[in-house]
Amino acid sequence: MGPVDEVILALGFCGNALKDLGGENLSLVFPRVDDCVSLLLNDGCVREEIKRNPRCYYLTRGWFNHESSMITSFDEWDEKFGRERADRLRATMYAGYEAVQLIDTQAYQVEECIDQSKAVADRLKLQHGVVPGSVGLLERLFTGARDSEIVVVPPHEKIGFNHLFGERVN
Repeated sequence: MGPVDEVILALGFCGNALKDLGGENLSLVFPRVDDCVSLLLNDGCVREEIKRNPRCYYLTRGWFNHESSMITSFDEWDEKFGRERADRLRATMYAGYEAVQLIDTQAYQVEECIDQSKAVADRLKLQHGVVPGSVGLLERLFTGARDSEIVVVPPHEKIGFNHLFGERVN
């Protein structure tokens, strides 16, 4: 195995996760998306064309595969604040949302998560639905495709917002 000349980062700018990262002697490669929701809703289009409703709270199976899932957090709030107060806090926190949408990326059996995603929607008193998604952008990233939706940042350059919003670097 030879020297590594690039590192693949399978995430977006959510929470400024990539901002100011740089490689001294290697390139950094990542999808041109603002967060994981855009990454999983991308069906081969450019970032600006991703069909995303800002009034929807999106979930995937990954949201349910760890100890601190949303439902666990909801139960902890109920215990800490009482159900009525916890419901009011959740209503305030999620006031901008109309629906919970489970993203069907075809990478898992959606049926295994429907009950959990419906439970989240029920607790938040929101509508529930399933929307098509894709892991196509991740596949392109990991198979070496380099196009307008895969950013390559050369050595000694730091990742900035220009890589996401500005002129496409490729």
